[in-house]
Amino acid sequence: MRIERDRIVFTLVSPPGILGVYELRQCGHSQMSRTRTRVMTELLAEDIDLLRDRSKYSLTRYRITRSNGSTDFGYVYTIRSPYKDRVMAARRRLTSYIQ
Repeated sequence: MRIERDRIVFTLVSPPGILGVYELRQCGHSQMSRTRTRVMTELLAEDIDLLRDRSKYSLTRYRITRSNGSTDFGYVYTIRSPYKDRVMAARRRLTSYIQ
């Protein structure tokens, strides 16, 4: 999951790719400030317990340079490899069981 001042992007592990994008302006909200972006990042982890588990996900801040030269920060929750491997193995077992 990627959180920026103007959108939140949800991605899938399997199949890999973007699940959805929540564009704040398109949904009638104004862009968030740096502080609100950080708070939104923390609130999402409050609602999605897996994100708080450091053995499963890591949180990283990254710099965004806008076309007008200003900089912002975004945050990304990244699935950790051991947890991703367990999820993929469970998916393979489930798929083979169903077939």
